[in-house]
Amino acid sequence: KANNYDITKAEGTLSVDANAEEVVVKIKGDTESRTYDGSSHTIKYSIAGYKVNGKDVDESQLPKGFDKNNIILNGNAATGATGKDVGTYDLKLVSTNFSYTGKGFGKVTFETEDGKLVISEATVRAKAAAAGKMFGAEDPALSYETVSEPVAGEQPAYTGAPARAEGEAVGDYSIGQGTLALADNGAFKASNYTLAFEGATFTIAASDKLSVVSANGHKGAYDGATHAASAAASVDGARIQWSSDGKTWSDDVPAPSVRDVADETWYARAVCENYEPSRPVEVTLQVTPATVRAKAAAAGKMFGAED
Repeated sequence: KANNYDITKAEGTLSVDANAEEVVVKIKGDTESRTYDGSSHTIKYSIAGYKVNGKDVDESQLPKGFDKNNIILNGNAATGATGKDVGTYDLKLVSTNFSYTGKGFGKVTFETEDGKLVISEATVRAKAAAAGKMFGAEDPALSYETVSEPVAGEQPAYTGAPARAEGEAVGDYSIGQGTLALADNGAFKASNYTLAFEGATFTIAASDKLSVVSANGHKGAYDGATHAASAAASVDGARIQWSSDGKTWSDDVPAPSVRDVADETWYARAVCENYEPSRPVEVTLQVTPATVRAKAAAAGKMFGAED
């Protein structure tokens, strides 16, 4: 019965100890690779997982009362990394950037895996124009054009020039990039691009400047001597070829000559490496009969005698 008892009050203390479980929060930064496009890009971080007392667990296995919304960044720690131009932008995550503000958990630590944004060069393509010259002439300036557009609103500039392979003999030579390089131009930054160069062919054609500057035959009466045709070319080192019909040519045909009575027409032309054959020149070899003179001796007889 209640009236058989007195109630005596005594003050007490309620102690709530922090959860003794060790919670590790894994923070992972984004890693992203992009090609320069003129726009800004940002990477952030996210919670990648948890450990409780050294064991990997998912969110559903966290201790009761643990709330990930109580995870905060300290001070001015970056919330992301932003980049526009070519380069590597680290997120710079460190564990001391984070803390847990919830109550009841005294052993919350953080592991971080940093992230990075990598922006690589876009490509500008340039193409050389085919070019050439005649042997012995000066090289013309080599030209090129941009054949792929950079990012909208940007226009490339260049320094240097293409160059061809060395050589002056008749033939084909490759045109390469040489010293041609991208240069800054307003919004266009050369460091945001790489130059892809498409070469072309430089052709040195045979010269048409070769000629026979002198050609000598022979015209005269038979004198018992051999008379040979001769010719000279306008270029040192050129060879003279001979032909009896002006169509068939060979280095094996020697300079024509005559001794006896004859009337021959020959053709001479000059040939030389890196030159077109010269126009043929006509040469005449003509020997006419010599004259033999005879003189009668005076004679006579007496009338009636035999001659």
